[in-house]
Amino acid sequence: MQKIKEKFICFYRRLRQANIGSALSVKKTANAQKTKKNDMLPEPKAEKEITYQKLFWLFMAGSIAGVLMEGIFCLLTKGRWESHVVSVFGSFNILYGLGAVLFYIGAVMLQEKPILFRVLVMAVAATALELLCGLMLKYV
Repeated sequence: MQKIKEKFICFYRRLRQANIGSALSVKKTANAQKTKKNDMLPEPKAEKEITYQKLFWLFMAGSIAGVLMEGIFCLLTKGRWESHVVSVFGSFNILYGLGAVLFYIGAVMLQEKPILFRVLVMAVAATALELLCGLMLKYV
């Protein structure tokens, strides 16, 4: 196990020197061995802050980007522009905005979890959001 850990640390250092692994983050463990000051692993990134301002602008951008992506997709597949705009003013789709906000909050809250867990939680959350909006459309 120690040999694998040493190979990983060596590989990680080579990536850092090539400036390729700058996006990688490695958590320090309590039993990590520190040989020299330069060999220490980087500190984990600080947690992102969720603010109402970020969520508002993300909602607006997601609402507009969703309408554009849906329209382009329909244009490519059906040969005509379709959009399901659900606002009185502007080309906004609230469901796409809520999805963008939901994914952002999930990504921030689950950033320390394994990738498979994050994907499963996001898939369940997106399905629940879509189901909830569909039920509201049908019964309200």
